[in-house]
Amino acid sequence: MARLTKLAHAALAFAVVSAASWAAAQAAQAATLSASIDRAAVAPDQPFVYRVTLSAQGQPEGFKPPDFKGLRVIGGPFQQTSFNMVMGGGGTTVENNVTWSYELALPPGAKGQVTIGAAHVRVGGQELASNAVPLRIGAAAPAPPPQRQQRQPNLFPRGLFGDEPDVEQPAVSSSAPAAFLRAVADKRRAFVGEQVTVSWYLYLAEPQSNFQPVTQPKSDGFWMEEIPSTNPQGRLAFTDQVEGGQHYQVAVVLQRALFPLAPGKLTVTGMEAQVSRADFFGRAVQPRRLKSEALTIEAVALPRQDDQKAQPAGFPAGNVGQFTLDVGVDRTAVAVGDAVTLTMTVRGTGNLRNVVLPALPTLPGWKGYEPKTNVALESGAVVQGSKTLEWLIRPEQPGKTTIPALVLASFDPAAKRYVEIWKYHLA
Repeated sequence: MARLTKLAHAALAFAVVSAASWAAAQAAQAATLSASIDRAAVAPDQPFVYRVTLSAQGQPEGFKPPDFKGLRVIGGPFQQTSFNMVMGGGGTTVENNVTWSYELALPPGAKGQVTIGAAHVRVGGQELASNAVPLRIGAAAPAPPPQRQQRQPNLFPRGLFGDEPDVEQPAVSSSAPAAFLRAVADKRRAFVGEQVTVSWYLYLAEPQSNFQPVTQPKSDGFWMEEIPSTNPQGRLAFTDQVEGGQHYQVAVVLQRALFPLAPGKLTVTGMEAQVSRADFFGRAVQPRRLKSEALTIEAVALPRQDDQKAQPAGFPAGNVGQFTLDVGVDRTAVAVGDAVTLTMTVRGTGNLRNVVLPALPTLPGWKGYEPKTNVALESGAVVQGSKTLEWLIRPEQPGKTTIPALVLASFDPAAKRYVEIWKYHLA
């Protein structure tokens, strides 16, 4: 028995050592080391930035830059480090992201092809080599805006921690806010029932780790449809803009399609949100409370008459947009007592949920049931799609029946005129 216990311990020790070796090998295998420069062509005596980036679960050791033979090293290395916590597989691992940057320059009069060789680093006892970077010698190009990389916000980071560089952040002009929210409407005057698209933009002059809406804007007097976000999942998509001489990173945080329900001046209240940095433990640091200004939209009543015709009697105020109409039955011959499905579909752009389709007229000798309604909206900034009504009708006596014309009346806000679509069908 004692021998069995000793052998069991030996087997256990072997298993632990094997698992550790396997984990180290896996960490090294998952690591990547890549090199790049900040421009497509480099002119002699023009500074450029060379970067080597490591992504790995293990700690880097013994970084060796390439041989910069034939190049002038102006500055560096500048090291930036960030972390991502990856949870899964029954545990938590920390992924390191390390970037080594150098400012280099070609000597005056340099010609021919120049290639920067591979950089090297060890991770988990394994040696990693970066790709070589060829330099294309070309005409001088304007350098990128200074410190743009430092202004890149890291909202919704991949892991718990942000991607913020370990360098001093650029100063923000005292006359320009460091962060603000702005609401923009694509039009400030619209017909009742016409779409008004409102977008809320986040402006950041300094990196932030977290964005949290606090109060959603209110839009009383409008029918509202949320416009699906086009941001990558878990992050905001930023673009560079200059506002009042200050560089900002700008992202859309919310978009809504609003349809005025009645004439008059309508208000869209401000949106409130908070931005903050995150410390090592993911806690908010230096939070800022932001609020956009309210918007006023003037809703104009639909005209009683356009250049061609008067407003149709009993015109539904929701039928504003550009539409087509289709009418059909699932069969044209049926036995007495059997059911026929009559389908009416309107397609186009506008507030389809509120579009009123023509009523099914009374058909002598037929019994009708309440219709089923289905609305299918497409993804996009303009509300469009289809609305379908399905009626179940049954003949109670033999004969031929003609369904009277079905008429869809609408108002086209772009053309500023009324449109009527007539559809006939034989059942």
